[in-house]
Amino acid sequence: LMAEFTSHFRENPIASERRGARLPRIAYIPTAFVGAAPDGGTPPKDFTPRAKALLQQFKVAGMDVELEAVDVGALEGRTLLDALGGAEAVYVDGGNTFWLLQAMRRSGFEDAIRAGLASESGMLYVGQSAGSIVAGVTARTAMWKGWDDPSVAPDLDTDPALAPDDPAGLRGLNLVPFSVFPHYAHKWEQVYR
Repeated sequence: LMAEFTSHFRENPIASERRGARLPRIAYIPTAFVGAAPDGGTPPKDFTPRAKALLQQFKVAGMDVELEAVDVGALEGRTLLDALGGAEAVYVDGGNTFWLLQAMRRSGFEDAIRAGLASESGMLYVGQSAGSIVAGVTARTAMWKGWDDPSVAPDLDTDPALAPDDPAGLRGLNLVPFSVFPHYAHKWEQVYR
């Protein structure tokens, strides 16, 4: 997780050398957005407008990038590794946290992202909303907002009695040694403490 994502491609000599003259490649993970609507309604299966808006944000920041969609809900194993291969970063979009976490476990994304992060060129992980929450020790913080329907992910056990690292529960990717909740509001202050 980074505070300033765009500067990496301008200032990271390893990533610049690796890609040469080509544009930085970002694997865009729309899985949380397309898989299950936060309100339980019909999910917006077409993520194209959202991807175009993200691409425009990079342009406004002064960056030209190649954005390739990789739905971890539809890929697994070697196919997933190939789809992520060559990317300097993954951008994991928001949406239903529980659907995203279940898809990541089913597909083998956790192992794939760990390999990418540990690679010589140092792939970046950028998460928005659900994408940030799953990066932490536990995704239990998604329960706080009450926006996501956990029933769309039957593989996950949301029992609060389970330990945070229980593989049946809401264990996150543990990319950072804390839990993440990117939707800070004053009403959550007591929960944070």
